[in-house]
Amino acid sequence: MHCKLERTVPCCEFGVYFQAEWKCVASNEFGHSVTSCFLKLIIPRHFKKPRFLESLRAILSEEGAVNLECKVPALDTF
Repeated sequence: MHCKLERTVPCCEFGVYFQAEWKCVASNEFGHSVTSCFLKLIIPRHFKKPRFLESLRAILSEEGAVNLECKVPALDTF
């Protein structure tokens, strides 16, 4: 049985204060699981705030990895 779980991470103003250890706790009638990761942000000197076309989503893969996805418009740098 494969299960795809999607959750939205609410962030209106994303900044360096989000740089921290994040923990995910899941519990149900079959058991309990905890995982964590450290989110490190590297903000360029001439950073310009992006315009999000789609909200940030956390997607759990079949292998158990969490992918954070969102959509922003691309800029031509050529």
